[in-house]
Amino acid sequence: MKNISFRTRILFIFLLAAFSFQCGGLEEGRDFLSVVPPVPKESDRSTLIYFFSYDCKHCYEFEPVIKEWVQSKGGKVELIMIPAQISRSKILYAKVFFTAQALGVINKFHADIYDRIHKRNERMYNKENYIGLFKSYGINKEDFFKRFSFII
Repeated sequence: MKNISFRTRILFIFLLAAFSFQCGGLEEGRDFLSVVPPVPKESDRSTLIYFFSYDCKHCYEFEPVIKEWVQSKGGKVELIMIPAQISRSKILYAKVFFTAQALGVINKFHADIYDRIHKRNERMYNKENYIGLFKSYGINKEDFFKRFSFII
């Protein structure tokens, strides 16, 4: 039931946005800015840039919905995930995300870290918390710290 109400809320947000566009409610310069010059595209695929935070309950609940939607588009949409760094505490999550990406374990890591925070109530507030997790992916402590230290 919780999933249905969340999906209903998401649908409402999309419908509200669509209604705003039809009513002319959004005004450039007031509600949004255009990218000038437009970003050149290398393909006909659309790009969805998704900002998230691992400790955000809403991001955790929205993740399956957005991934399902992207998959339903049959390869016509590219999903780019960017960890939000809206506070100092979020910087660690971003560094670990990019470390996992650089080490080629982002898909495993991404699901695991969300589960650890939201299902197991683990607090992942320092880099030492991640050593065991990366070790389970076959990444030793030295390789983890070498990549982690390089990421700004």
